[in-house]
Amino acid sequence: MMDKKLRVGILGATGMVGQRFIALLENHPWYEVVTVAASPRSAGKTYKEVAESRWAMKTPMPEKVRDMVIMNATEDVENTIMEKLENLTFKWNSTVKALLHEEKLTGILLEGKDGKTEELALDGLFISIGRAPA
Repeated sequence: MMDKKLRVGILGATGMVGQRFIALLENHPWYEVVTVAASPRSAGKTYKEVAESRWAMKTPMPEKVRDMVIMNATEDVENTIMEKLENLTFKWNSTVKALLHEEKLTGILLEGKDGKTEELALDGLFISIGRAPA
């Protein structure tokens, strides 16, 4: 058991996957949801204002997130929190073409919107779902 919960943020929080993460983490012993982020059209509004009418989980929307103000996932998060982390790399406007692995994930093959491919070595991967490269 952990003495202190790890503080987490959820990107894409108003969509189905984001809702599922919020529901799963509601009473989690190790993690505490402290921020939510979504598209620019949802940014600045409370979570309940945006997601209440389309909440699709079987459990009610957790009270803790209802009044959280949604951050802009493409500006606020990128410019404030995420890019300050030294061990995190953003690859915008790219498509994952292949996962490279032996016994565990070792890298990915990316294709940019210009058609060029790039191999990126990594230990972990987070993918933004639902956005087509511009």
